[in-house]
Amino acid sequence: MLLYREGKFMQTLEGPEIEVQRLREKIRNDPRHGEFTILMEAPIVERSFANWSMGFKKITQDTVVDVPGYHDSDDPSLMSSQFLQDPPRSLALMLSFKSGD
Repeated sequence: MLLYREGKFMQTLEGPEIEVQRLREKIRNDPRHGEFTILMEAPIVERSFANWSMGFKKITQDTVVDVPGYHDSDDPSLMSSQFLQDPPRSLALMLSFKSGD
């Protein structure tokens, strides 16, 4: 899952640990990326986006209004304090865009 808003991306990577680590380092070392912050890292029992190879949802002001728990503060970016101080909120935001949920 990949979210984009105002020049920032938020992405969920799932899969075998070694593959996720390799992909994370590839993204981190890619010169097209500036800032890189890991909000959450944990083993999971079941994948949240198991049937997706990649999902993309562009967030607009109209989109976030209907997302439970999303607060559009003075920093509307995906790296606002609401996510940095409460990382599970980032996963909740991404899960809110799954079809059928």
